[in-house]
Amino acid sequence: MKISHWCVALAAVCIFPAHAADIAVGAEQARALGIRTQVLASAAGSVAALRLPGRIVLPPEQLRVVAAPANGVVSEVKVTVNEQVKAGQMLARLLSPEVAMAQKDLLQAASQSRLARENYARDRQLLDEGIIAASRYQAARANLAQAEAALAQQRQTLQIMGVPPATIAAMAAGKMGGGGLSLVAPMTAVVLEARVTPGQRVDAAAPLFLLGRLDPLWVDMDVPVAQAAGIGVGTAVHAGEIRGRVVSVGRMAGPGQSVTVRARLEGSPRNLAVGQAVEVQLQLAAPGWALPAAALIRSQGKDYVFVAVPAGFRAVAVSVAARTPHTVWVQGLLAAGQAVAVSGTSQIKAIWTGVGAEGGE
Repeated sequence: MKISHWCVALAAVCIFPAHAADIAVGAEQARALGIRTQVLASAAGSVAALRLPGRIVLPPEQLRVVAAPANGVVSEVKVTVNEQVKAGQMLARLLSPEVAMAQKDLLQAASQSRLARENYARDRQLLDEGIIAASRYQAARANLAQAEAALAQQRQTLQIMGVPPATIAAMAAGKMGGGGLSLVAPMTAVVLEARVTPGQRVDAAAPLFLLGRLDPLWVDMDVPVAQAAGIGVGTAVHAGEIRGRVVSVGRMAGPGQSVTVRARLEGSPRNLAVGQAVEVQLQLAAPGWALPAAALIRSQGKDYVFVAVPAGFRAVAVSVAARTPHTVWVQGLLAAGQAVAVSGTSQIKAIWTGVGAEGGE
């Protein structure tokens, strides 16, 4: 849009007849006050390019923490930071007396369960043949239920300790001994952190490894509330090779009166690191009239622009559809071809309010 001077503004087509509400400003006075105007073009298809700082983050469901299932000593560490690992791959080996004791209890419970099942099967056959009384069969069934409950409890104890189900099954079959436990990757991912070394003593639940699946990535942006009003789910985001779409707009403002806007990136750009600071650009559909930010003034809690009329200017109330640091998109009783003041607005406001030259509220 081209910015015209006052003489062009007077030639613009105006839809308002002059009345007492007009702000009287002559052409010479307008030039002296540095007032310039901009002719409104079509409001359709306006697009705002909003540049914002952001940071690369991983979705929570793509992160896994591998913790020590019990107190013990790390005997081996098999991976390093930034290494790609597959699901089930061994990360480290832990020697733990607690694991050894839990495995002993599991083996004992598994043995008792097998014996109880064999007794139950035998007594059921004897009952069918009429050799034993029903009470003996019922006792065998009760013993089996108790043995299976004890086995389930021992399995659950190991699960609470963080031992994988496959490892528990191996323990129950007597295939692992000595309190040795392999810590394995729960998914195919990259090792983001390794907080353990061989020979280190660790406590139960201490985080040892942080794994992350790096596809897809998110970018989080802190956006001022006023600017976030024009951002919706699906808004395009780009910066260099970064391409993505907004997936959520925060509904709670922080201390800086900004909300978090999150976008999902397409693909997995290799030049991006989790936690990296980036600058991204959002292409906003901004229905309304695009004007320089200086065109907007505020009075008594409302937003206005000054439209040129033959007698000078008229204050027209508008609502802000979107804004960037240098541009606002407004909606109101405006029409293409009208001229709107884009500089010297504080001087026009001073004449309008009669309180002396001042900046917009």
